[in-house]
Amino acid sequence: MCLFCSSFAVVGTPEELWRLFSFQAFAQEELNYLDTTPGGERTNDEMLEDLRDRYRIAIPYIDSFTQRQFPGGIINEARKMLQRGLHPFWVHQMKLSRHGRLPLNGSDTTIVGESYAQ
Repeated sequence: MCLFCSSFAVVGTPEELWRLFSFQAFAQEELNYLDTTPGGERTNDEMLEDLRDRYRIAIPYIDSFTQRQFPGGIINEARKMLQRGLHPFWVHQMKLSRHGRLPLNGSDTTIVGESYAQ
């Protein structure tokens, strides 16, 4: 979780914030999946619960961090970029994640306008 590393640096370009907001969208989707598939109740699986807790902290933190650190215009520009699609790295990560879970839910999935079916 580089987001909380003391060496983590965000210079605040719209492209960099787009990548950060793309991670946020990825984390939200992963959290939604983790809360739906095994259920929202806490389990005895420490790794699963640690991951869910990290996502629950990171998702809102990105909004508060960017609002504190960067001008609204740059944030708005990055959000517009996000509306057009996720950063390619996070598109790829979503494809990998969804591909890995298809046997669990067996459904077709759309990733930022691309059809990704089993």
